[in-house]
Amino acid sequence: ETLELTIVVAGASELDAVPEPQLADDAPFDVLGVRRARAASGTAFTYSLAPKRTGIEATPPARLTSFDPSAEPPAYVTATSEAVPIVVRRGAEDSDAPADEDPAGERPRLIWTPLTLGAVLVLALISTLRRRRDGGATSQ
Repeated sequence: ETLELTIVVAGASELDAVPEPQLADDAPFDVLGVRRARAASGTAFTYSLAPKRTGIEATPPARLTSFDPSAEPPAYVTATSEAVPIVVRRGAEDSDAPADEDPAGERPRLIWTPLTLGAVLVLALISTLRRRRDGGATSQ
């Protein structure tokens, strides 16, 4: 089974201008694909993830680095999401196998309802930075 993890970059106005949040390279999931779409509050990235093993307890955190022109001095900032708790177990057909082993060739089953998780990153920071930048430029 697969898991869909949706990360919304809040306040992002241009769909193509938003960089894709990065998942940890050592995450216990295979990334099968990523879809980018406009969301009501910004840009949504939906990752299709397949667990590599059972016993996984959380989704991998994601991180996004962007330029903050309103910082003093202007600088790149990195926002990181928190992991979302999940449970990955062996399917019922594998119940004879020991709990700490995966049968050879078997894919683990995700036990989480609903399978689509809406994980809003700590990227509200990006929204705040954009608002500060846009609000700071007032005309006289």
